[in-house]
Amino acid sequence: SGTVVVTQTKGTAGAVMDGAKINNAKEIIAHASDDTDILSVIGTVNIAGKAAVGAGVAYTEIGGDSDDKEKAEQHVTAEIKNSTINSDGADSTVEVKAKDEARVINVAIGVGGAGNVAVQGASATTLINKTTSAEMNNTGVEADETGSKKADVTVDAQNDSEITSSASTVAAASQGAGVGAGIAVNRIIQQTNAAVNGGTMNVNNLTVNANATPRIENIGVGGGIAGQGAGISGSVAVNMIENDVTAHIGSGATIVADGTVGVVATSDEQIANYAGQLAVGGIGAGVGVSVSVNQIAGTTSATVGGEKEDATSVVAKGNDSLTTDTVINVDINDDEKSEIHNTLIDDETVAMTKVIDRQNEERSGLIVDASSTRDLKSFLITAGVAGEGAGVTGTVNVNMIDGATSAGITNTNVNNVDDAGNVFVNAGDYSNMSGFVGSAAVGGIGAGVGLASDTNTINRKVTASVDKSDIKAQGFEVDADSAQGISSFGVGAGAAGVGGGAAGVVTVTELNNTTKAMLNNSKVNANTVSIKANHTGIVNAGNVSLGGAGLGVGAGLAVGVLKDNSITEVTVKGNDAEEDTITASGDVTIAATNTAVVKPVISANGVGVFGGVAGATSINNLNSTVKTNIEDVGITSTGGSISGTADNTFNVKAYMGTIGGGA
Repeated sequence: SGTVVVTQTKGTAGAVMDGAKINNAKEIIAHASDDTDILSVIGTVNIAGKAAVGAGVAYTEIGGDSDDKEKAEQHVTAEIKNSTINSDGADSTVEVKAKDEARVINVAIGVGGAGNVAVQGASATTLINKTTSAEMNNTGVEADETGSKKADVTVDAQNDSEITSSASTVAAASQGAGVGAGIAVNRIIQQTNAAVNGGTMNVNNLTVNANATPRIENIGVGGGIAGQGAGISGSVAVNMIENDVTAHIGSGATIVADGTVGVVATSDEQIANYAGQLAVGGIGAGVGVSVSVNQIAGTTSATVGGEKEDATSVVAKGNDSLTTDTVINVDINDDEKSEIHNTLIDDETVAMTKVIDRQNEERSGLIVDASSTRDLKSFLITAGVAGEGAGVTGTVNVNMIDGATSAGITNTNVNNVDDAGNVFVNAGDYSNMSGFVGSAAVGGIGAGVGLASDTNTINRKVTASVDKSDIKAQGFEVDADSAQGISSFGVGAGAAGVGGGAAGVVTVTELNNTTKAMLNNSKVNANTVSIKANHTGIVNAGNVSLGGAGLGVGAGLAVGVLKDNSITEVTVKGNDAEEDTITASGDVTIAATNTAVVKPVISANGVGVFGGVAGATSINNLNSTVKTNIEDVGITSTGGSISGTADNTFNVKAYMGTIGGGA
């Protein structure tokens, strides 16, 4: 028997003003929203004297099934375009806001029991593909009223998605085979955009904000039990997030703000995957397999101006402030305060609800800030038991993080007035990844073989840049900051009372990170100038294998491979030292810093009456480039220091041990 539930939604929500002429309005509002909640819970129970076969399928779509972000079929759009706005006195507001919230709970559970053969399957699939956009295009606000500080203008896009999923099965047969299999596939693709293009604005404050928070939680439990014969249990989980977030001012916009101009893009992505499998064969075989693939990818960017756009002009005098939640604490010397994993196993690395926390920061002037965080946790435990015969288990976990975070000012005149405010260009990129796999196999008389593999890779590019621009500021800051924390732990155990016990564990960790802060072909006149790039990479990896046999041979093998490639660089470059200049009344600081911390722990053990064999290998390859490059730029400080530094720090602590024993 079988049960299938299919749910599909798609649609468009839009609030658009085009060609409007608005005068003497206290509030101008263009809001669009979509709120979707889907709950699908199915259960199948099959009981038969001889054979029971059953399956349950829960399938949900929001915005279509395409994996192409350009083919999303759910859109939320708020826009004011080709319009003129004149507000009504002080404390007026202009709001363009788009918000999409989607929450899906997808659960498939199956139970099967029979005398001879019981086969039970469950599948839960959730696919989300949507876009959210808030824009003001070719629209003027107090365009003819130079120096006006009446209105606070907000362009805001929010895009949230949450999937809770489970595909769990139990199949039992007294004789023959008990087979349980669960498959979970979850995918979120979303684009979030907030932009101001063209137009002239004389305002109090302007905030262009884009935020996205995609989240996947998956739990899978399975069991295959046979009194005589084979107990087979398997699970496959695929969880994927592709998340693009953009905040932008450009295409010839002219902005004059008495207070603050904020261009802020933030993203917080999370995958939490937990699975457990048990296969039992009284006489025969207990075979358990768990496979998980988890991927987070996407770009987060905050920009002003552009290479192919008309020149943009922004004045932010800084007489009012903006609070952003873009501060992430990274302190390798204080585990309690640091948001980046610095231990192998603790509450932060294990708990589903633990994510990177943000802190608030209050600033004034022009703020261009892109900040992204990722938390990826995957825990798999597989066990196979056979009273007489073979217990065999395999557990494979693959975690991948890819993408980029960037903040930049290009082809823009900033603060071409005497009373200039601060200018901040910040790109922050932070990732935590936890992969824990356990594989245990027990054969009373026969063989126990347990194999486990955990692979974790991070590939991120982080850039903060100013290019082809003319900037005046009180304080001028260009800062690129990135940090990754990986906790990887694999355990394999194979045991047999009489016969052979074998266990093998492999962990592979690879980090490829580029962190750059750049000032190119630009002129800066400020009180203080700070251009910095900072990268922190932390890896905690543990491998434990145990092969044991009471009367026989025990073999254990553990292999750990780490590769860390990082580039941390600050570039200050011009075409002509007479034209491309930095002029400061205080300090000019140019600095690149890299810190790598690696702590592998590996143990292999093999014990048996007739022989014990154990082997452990740890391979750590650390390659880093850290540099500051100053070329064809004139730098002047009338009352402070000028410094250029590059610092690289490695901290490696490796612990290994093997035990091989036999009578």
